[in-house]
Amino acid sequence: MIFKETITNVLKHSNAKKVNVLMTYKNGMYRFYIQDDGNIKSTRKSTGQGLANMKMRSEHMNAQLLFDTSNGFKIELSLPQHI
Repeated sequence: MIFKETITNVLKHSNAKKVNVLMTYKNGMYRFYIQDDGNIKSTRKSTGQGLANMKMRSEHMNAQLLFDTSNGFKIELSLPQHI
């Protein structure tokens, strides 16, 4: 659901032309990276719950979720192998 919400946010809130998805596994940890090359379409504040729901889902999986908006929009989800 986190992946789905991220892609939905790109479609709704970004003018991205490209989205990169990378999944890795190392030392018992899965890492998922999703990054677009766009920026926010509007300056109005969104009333949606997308980012809050992603954070809640990651906490339920004992995962760490980071957001970065310094160059497009990027999420990084770190998830232990045994959830």
